[in-house]
Amino acid sequence: MLRLLEKNISLGAIGVKMISTRPIKNNGLVLVMETKSMSDSLHTAIRDCPEMAEKVVVSAPKSSDKNELVASLSATLDRDAKLKSPCVLIGGDINMRHPLWGPVRKEHRRNDEGVPFVNFIIKHRLNVWKNPDSDATFETRQGKAWIDVTVASEALDYAAHTWEENTGTLSDHNYLEYNLGPENVAERVPRFNLNKFRLKKVAHKIAAINSTLLDQLERSVSPEDLDRFVLALTATIQEVCTTYLELTKQRSNTVPWWDAELETLRNKTSALKRRFTRTLNSVVKSEKKLAYKICRAKFRRTLSTKRDRSWAEFCREVSSLNAYTLLYKICANKVSRPLVIGSIQVDGRPCTSLRDYIEQIVKVLFPSDNEVLTESPEQQARRLFMESYDSANSDQHFTKTEVWSALKQTNRKKAPGLDRIQYEIIVAINNKSPQLFVSLFNRCLDLGHFPRPWKKAKLVLLNKPGKDTTDPRAYRPICLLSTMSKVLDKLVSQRILHQFHSNNLLNPLQHEFLADRSCETTGYDLKEVILDKVEGNLGVCMVSLDVAGAFDDVCWESILYLIGKAACPSNIFRLVRSYLRNRWVCFETQATRVEHEVNRGFSEGSCSGPLFWNIVADSLLDQRFPENSYVQAYADDLVLVIWGHNKSQIEDQGRGNGHLNSLMVTTENIRLISLRRSPSAIKLERDGNKPTIQDIEELQTASQIKSEGKSEIMIKKARRSGL
Repeated sequence: MLRLLEKNISLGAIGVKMISTRPIKNNGLVLVMETKSMSDSLHTAIRDCPEMAEKVVVSAPKSSDKNELVASLSATLDRDAKLKSPCVLIGGDINMRHPLWGPVRKEHRRNDEGVPFVNFIIKHRLNVWKNPDSDATFETRQGKAWIDVTVASEALDYAAHTWEENTGTLSDHNYLEYNLGPENVAERVPRFNLNKFRLKKVAHKIAAINSTLLDQLERSVSPEDLDRFVLALTATIQEVCTTYLELTKQRSNTVPWWDAELETLRNKTSALKRRFTRTLNSVVKSEKKLAYKICRAKFRRTLSTKRDRSWAEFCREVSSLNAYTLLYKICANKVSRPLVIGSIQVDGRPCTSLRDYIEQIVKVLFPSDNEVLTESPEQQARRLFMESYDSANSDQHFTKTEVWSALKQTNRKKAPGLDRIQYEIIVAINNKSPQLFVSLFNRCLDLGHFPRPWKKAKLVLLNKPGKDTTDPRAYRPICLLSTMSKVLDKLVSQRILHQFHSNNLLNPLQHEFLADRSCETTGYDLKEVILDKVEGNLGVCMVSLDVAGAFDDVCWESILYLIGKAACPSNIFRLVRSYLRNRWVCFETQATRVEHEVNRGFSEGSCSGPLFWNIVADSLLDQRFPENSYVQAYADDLVLVIWGHNKSQIEDQGRGNGHLNSLMVTTENIRLISLRRSPSAIKLERDGNKPTIQDIEELQTASQIKSEGKSEIMIKKARRSGL
């Protein structure tokens, strides 16, 4: 929350400085602000703020000119480039009085009138959240006042009723609290609390009705019957789990060192302060002031001691368990953080609701396949081949050993899909009733049908580090699938992999997603090729290409065509064809639900996605490249190595690699590396157009390769164009 607020709160124009923070209950955070021209502090509590809403915290000194303050605030909204969102929330101490946010008081001074701020509200079409009948937001022994105001855009009116005051403070100002959460808080679906004893109860209950389930499965003779059986089986497992398993309790977001003793001391300190400030007798007032200061000092000392002790204990426990887990995740910036959605625009206008934001992101991340309208003769031939494919060979049924092996290879830490059935539950049921799942998967194989309930995935969006949140491609889509669907997906992938491996159809130039291949083998083979050419006194040019949206843009017809060309068994082919049809992703929150049909590509979470990508990438690697060139692949990263005796020869070889012209590459990730004694700019052409690489600028000297002579590696970056 602190990182989010530091990013979104605009403070510069008003001169507000954050001096400390303190967590409060209900997932809140207290920000203590201080202006440059006054020593008083402003206390504001903001909890569960949606990331698309811009928050502005203000504090106006009594001596400040009200018109100048309002003009500065208005200029901030108009000038600040960050405030493009239609959702704006402003709160703080404005030191102005008006009947809109407080009662009329006779002692009000004329220069405290809030007319300038009212004009500002009308100009920017903001609504006041302050209730005029509420208690005073500022109170001292001299008096009380209603000078703290909250105003917001009309798009945030749904949360206006949550505005309230928190009087349990140690400040003259009360905390202003409002909950904006329901608009952008992802629904946290509770998981089942698993233990061996309760899992055995679930497995025994399913085993008791195993014969009934197998009879129903035997009567499922059509794809529609199979879909209904899968829905009934899922509902049965969910009902049994709800009966015998307890849900995990959501851990409170309070700090671990806060306990009842600190809560009592804080309440006592607040009570003593109120007695001290409201006492008029000077003798009694001094006594109450002394008691208040003693209690406050004890509270601060106890809080500091418990906090330091808790942190030391936490560091000791983490280090004793595994020194290479949390600490290294923090250093590598891989700690999970909440989703932050930027101000995404559609047709030049910012989105006005969470649903619009998600729909735009999903449309970009999961593009629709419109190639049917403009398909080439080759694409039409592939589509007809896919629809009419038939093979005399049929693969044998899955065995219990295969199902057990697929379950064993599945990561047990993976989150469940929309059905909320966790991995351990499926394993426990399979151990007690192994015939149930193997019969279900074999029925899918016989009918050539992948059940429709397993084709809908739960979509989770993650922020890519260092990316602009206003770009829809700055979010990484994770698809959470049903555990049962992942087991069947893995079984089919293993059969296809065996088919390609036994017929020697896998290209050795691909080093990812294959056995006995890794990043180390990639680097070793690449090093051997480069050193061999450098030692032969040849100039070497290496171009690193990152295919843009490789897994998201894979054409399903190409996959089926390549699988069919590999003489895939007919029942496996029909099951894959069914798997690649009518797929959906679903994004759920407490406020909205967005469903989107997917008809191309594979998102992270699919078991067969890496294999299918290798099959498509091999079609490129199998092409015939020029003699003095070498191509290597690691997942969606390609490396093109070209060598020659001089610059013109290398450029000619680069023009000959026309197989790479049709690739959609990420231009900001292109690296051009030339290895020679005196490196100079090398022109590579694409489709006969030159120059195709513009604004190549030298970044750094990476290293020096020692051979008969020293060859300098110059790393250059291509911008605004591809290769």
